[in-house]
Amino acid sequence: MEKLIIENNELIKYNEAENDESLIIPEGVRVIKEGAFDSNTMGVKEIIYPSTLEKIEDYATDGALWVEKIDLPKKLTDIGAGAFFDWLNLKRILLPYGLKKISVEAFGMCKDLEEALIPETVEVIDDSAFYNCVSLKSIDLKKVKKIGIYAFWNCQSLTEIDLSSVSELGDCAFEGCIGLKNVIMPTNIDKIGEYTFWGCTSLTKIEIPKSVKRIGKKAFGGCTSLAEIRVPKGCKLCWGWKKGTQAKVVRY
Repeated sequence: MEKLIIENNELIKYNEAENDESLIIPEGVRVIKEGAFDSNTMGVKEIIYPSTLEKIEDYATDGALWVEKIDLPKKLTDIGAGAFFDWLNLKRILLPYGLKKISVEAFGMCKDLEEALIPETVEVIDDSAFYNCVSLKSIDLKKVKKIGIYAFWNCQSLTEIDLSSVSELGDCAFEGCIGLKNVIMPTNIDKIGEYTFWGCTSLTKIEIPKSVKRIGKKAFGGCTSLAEIRVPKGCKLCWGWKKGTQAKVVRY
């Protein structure tokens, strides 16, 4: 059986050979197709991607459980939904300059992931992109404009985030980030959604920017260490927006 099935510069299927620990995808491959790796990569610890790679399709490589780090080629501009979903041993990712979006569940459930190096060209982090990455310690979000729902749900090891460029922040985006201590809020966002920072138990203070007109249900609920929340006058506070906290609300 042929190990790599390649047609028209597209990797269609990888058939794991016995004792394969390293996989080199040959130069010339531009696309890795959906299901190319499926669950057939259990023994692979290293994947070397070609410089010609431009696209990884949705859930193309789901199942490469033993790979610890990935360096993706410069030409890669499209990473599909769930492309690296549930890579349990993945510890480090370096994403190429020029990438504009991290898709739905792209790195979801990568529980050992500690470091995600994303370029300043990334503007969108989609729904559940880093969902339940409990070991993720740092990520640079300074240039990101949109963060989807559940994008960083239960990222327990995150300690600080800079959301200064964000104009759209999804519900539950940072729910359960129990290590989060410092948040730089965006100045051009008009609402904070439901459960956005629910259960961020290490957060001690927060200042809501003047642009915010509405704070959603339980947005800061369960933030038990919050001592003070500065909220602009006229901002609508939905039911239970700080449920479970003793935080003092200061209108300014």
